[in-house]
Parts: sequence; C-alpha cells; structure tokens
Amino acid sequence: MRVLVHAPGDERFAADLRTRLHQPEAEGGAGLDRLIGDGDGQGAAFTLYTEHLASLFVPADDPVLPRSEFPVIEFLRAVSRWPRGPRMGAAVFASGGFDRIAVMAGSAGEAELGARMIGGTDGALDMRAASDVIWDRLGEASRRARTLLGQGRIHAAAIALRGRGRIAGPVNPDLLIRFGVSAFR
Repeated sequence: MRVLVHAPGDERFAADLRTRLHQPEAEGGAGLDRLIGDGDGQGAAFTLYTEHLASLFVPADDPVLPRSEFPVIEFLRAVSRWPRGPRMGAAVFASGGFDRIAVMAGSAGEAELGARMIGGTDGALDMRAASDVIWDRLGEASRRARTLLGQGRIHAAAIALRGRGRIAGPVNPDLLIRFGVSAFR
C-alpha cells in the first residue's frame, strides 16, 4: 500500500513520517491510525492517505487537504461540516455489492469498519436488477448508515450503486463527481 504524507506546516515532521511509512504496520486504516499516533505533539495539521484511506490530524478549525484526485480526498472535500476534535479518518470501499461506500469517522480504522458495516454481507446484484430493487438495497444501507451516525460511530457517509446514491450526514453530493452517481436521494 502506497501511503502519501501531506504536512504543509512542518516539512521536517513530514520527512519523519515518510521514514516510518516503510514499517510493516502501515497496512489498512488501523495501520494509518497507528502511524498518525496522537499527532506526536506537533500541533501542525497533517494527513496520511492512500487512494482509499485517510487518517488526519487537524488541530485547527480549517482542514488543509492535499491536492489529489484520490476518491478518499474527493469524499473529504464533499463533507461540509467536520467533526470536532483533532483526529479523524475516512475510507472509500466497494463492499457488500455496492460500487462505493465512503465514510468519515473518528479514525481511518473506524471509517473502514463503518464502510464494511454499511455494505453488509449481500453479494452483487444481478445485472438485470430493476430500479426499485437498487433503491431498496440503497435504502437498507442508508438505514445502517443513519444508525451508525445516530450512535456517533461515524460522522458522514455516501453510498453508490449503479448510478444511484444515498448520503447520511453533512455531505454535499454535488462534489462527488467520481462516484458516478446521477441521482442521490
């Protein structure tokens, strides 16, 4: 897994993080969370990210995201209101037969788990599935997302299936261009 570092306020700290990225524990959301630690007392904002995972330390109110077209960064840009607290994470996965499930939570590991919980265990839909079957599947996933949101386990979610989508939480669906969704409900 190729992990990128975005630490605009402290290049020395970014270089130290890049050195630690070559350690074997940098796998998956939990691995990114371990690398990010508690911000190592720096006070500077930074982001560790892959194409589908991000772990952020944002001590200020205004997050600075890297210039990247990766799905996880696109999703983070679409979140209109960020949670309070310096740590957070995001994950974007194809899970449970869905094209994409994006989740923002308190850490990358929690976001990854949330995306898998929202996706459930159903397999892919038949290619000839009717529109109402697609909306029903999205409705089930949306209910799971709203439950996790209500429990405080996630902050936001976006779910895509065959050109249709649902959102939960403060997400601007108009900014999710690469999700390939023409209709969000």
